[in-house]
Amino acid sequence: MLIGHVGIAVCHCIIGVLTILEINYGVLVFICLFIIIYEQTTGPIAWFYAAETCCDVTLGVCMYTLYFTVFILTLVTEPLMNSWLQP
Repeated sequence: MLIGHVGIAVCHCIIGVLTILEINYGVLVFICLFIIIYEQTTGPIAWFYAAETCCDVTLGVCMYTLYFTVFILTLVTEPLMNSWLQP
């Protein structure tokens, strides 16, 4: 887990630097690398933890909350990327 979080932090830093330097292909490569690292380390933990610790009704609430959070992030991401704040 610790190695994964270090990898995620390094990817975020490199993405920031490449965005400032406007090297778009490098940003794309490090976003893909971030996704790979995230999915292999931290990504599935919330789902596994909820399945192992909750009973039936609370598991339903946990899954609803996780899916609702993903839905809200999906709705908010594109307007934030196109806002006046820029990358």
